[in-house]
Amino acid sequence: MDHCQVLNNTVTSGKSTYGALCLGDGLVEDCLIAHNTCDAGFTPGVYFSAGGLLRNCTITQNDAGNLGAAGGLYWNNQDNARIVNCIVVGNAVVNGKRDWDSGNQTKSPANVFHNCVFDGAVTGLNDTNHLLDPSAGETVGFVDSDNGDYSLTSGSWCIDKGTEATELGGKTLAELLPVDIAGNDRVMGATVDIGAFEYDPSKMSCDFAANVREGFPGQQFTLSAIVGGGVGDRTY
Repeated sequence: MDHCQVLNNTVTSGKSTYGALCLGDGLVEDCLIAHNTCDAGFTPGVYFSAGGLLRNCTITQNDAGNLGAAGGLYWNNQDNARIVNCIVVGNAVVNGKRDWDSGNQTKSPANVFHNCVFDGAVTGLNDTNHLLDPSAGETVGFVDSDNGDYSLTSGSWCIDKGTEATELGGKTLAELLPVDIAGNDRVMGATVDIGAFEYDPSKMSCDFAANVREGFPGQQFTLSAIVGGGVGDRTY
């Protein structure tokens, strides 16, 4: 399964408990999984029932509500689950883990996630993965997530941060999948980007990064403007 959008699904009590997408020893790549919800089960996003590979996907703004276990991803006793070059941010849950959870507590996430980006409190990952630090100006940099545009701005931390070495069988990612979810070249910079959308450095873009994402009235914060594309990036 590739170049698909899995959006606006709802998992309800008494129906499927396995999310909008149930992956069993298959391959899903260059897909957007967003705005899915559940009021029962494991996750509204991606459930690994029997291993499988999730590569260069964007999993965001999925909501597990009060009864779900995880907002974005869940794997249950599956030693063969692999998640590579994926953006897993902005998911929600009340009583559970925001971005991912596992029913197998002996299965280390260090063996599951490779070159992925998170914005929640995650532990146990290997050093190929990254937790965004807003105080350092790091942002996932979606163009307009409020209106469904999850392509990357020039200020995105995810640009040129992917890997072509994991789970590719000796081939490059450009050989296996030459275009991203939008039909653009999969590699347009130094190497592949993380997520379903590849940033195009030839396009003009404007963005800003905040050093504080949540605060209280009267709290000071700094916005750093970023202008990029065409003639190179500039930060003011």
